[in-house]
Amino acid sequence: MNLVKTNLTIWILRIVVVLTIAIDMLSNKHFTLSKFFWLLFGLMLIQLNDLLRVYVLKNRSNNGLYQLSLALSILSIALYVYLLDSFATNIYYIFPIFEMFMGAATVRLWLLALHAAVYLALVYSLNNSLQDTLLSYLATLLVVFLFRQNQLEKNKVKSLNEELLTANIKLLENARQLREITIVKERTDIAQELHDNLGHSLVALRMHLEFAGQVLDNRPDRSAEAINKALDISQAAMSSLRKAVSVLKEDALSRGVQLQESINELIRSMKMVSNLKFDLHFDPACEEALPALKDGIYRTVQEAVTNGLKHGQAERFWISIAVDRTGSMIKVLVENDGANCTSIVKSHGLRGIEERIRLLRGTVRFSSGLSSGFTIAADLPYAAGKGEGMK
Repeated sequence: MNLVKTNLTIWILRIVVVLTIAIDMLSNKHFTLSKFFWLLFGLMLIQLNDLLRVYVLKNRSNNGLYQLSLALSILSIALYVYLLDSFATNIYYIFPIFEMFMGAATVRLWLLALHAAVYLALVYSLNNSLQDTLLSYLATLLVVFLFRQNQLEKNKVKSLNEELLTANIKLLENARQLREITIVKERTDIAQELHDNLGHSLVALRMHLEFAGQVLDNRPDRSAEAINKALDISQAAMSSLRKAVSVLKEDALSRGVQLQESINELIRSMKMVSNLKFDLHFDPACEEALPALKDGIYRTVQEAVTNGLKHGQAERFWISIAVDRTGSMIKVLVENDGANCTSIVKSHGLRGIEERIRLLRGTVRFSSGLSSGFTIAADLPYAAGKGEGMK
């Protein structure tokens, strides 16, 4: 985002400088009207060449044509410096340096050498002070170089932060999966315990009751003893059953992780390692949705945030999850302030969101703002599950 603002500032300054050059040409008494129009036409051609280079050649990775275009701009601007030798033209000659240092991954040394050689030739031709102009030129190169290094460091830090956020999201997902595995294991252990203890108790209870029935007439004392023993066994079985039910209830409470709580946990985790800002609007009625639906909503929000960070370099997110007025649909909206895109190319993440929403019999739309921002809007059929937690 900072690089975009920097480039915008440079283009605004470029427009001001070009207009100043045009005014200087108009006020120059040595230029005839026809010469003025020819120079103005040439100035417009330089702008056209710059626009084509920055927005067409560079995007298509035509490195050879791009470098040739930049070299042509350097030579053309040098001509105007020679003809006018004004403050505006000298400032204008610096712009290719900004482009070489800020607009490319690597600095082309031959272009830098061409720029420096032409500058020295201009200084000699215009009989300017070599010492003063050379110091100014070197100072400009140093400032631009330091600015580039600072920008590269910022990009590196930003890239590391994005990797850290991605790793953090994966850790959250692994923790959720581990929790699910633990829940399954606890259920299996409880089921095995119920089978072993209650099964044994029921068999023993049946044997004692059968024995009591067999000796009831001949040995009433033994029958009463067997019945008392059966009562003890049933009481122990009921106690074991109560413990198992108590554990299951506690497990159900621990498993009843709410959707809003899960999303807030995701937000808190991201805020710990970044300066991201989140605005969450959550309708409590969504907690009544079926676990599969809540899990799909969570994963959609998670992927939408990850996608905004990775592809849009977003810094702020607006998340809304609510049941509509009819009570039949849940509307999920995730917006960010990241870079816009004129044509939406569906990444693996966006395709994953589409597939997940489709399996839940919902619809999803992707859109981008004119200048910035990206929006993911999904509509899902609302199926209530009476407050069950996420699974």
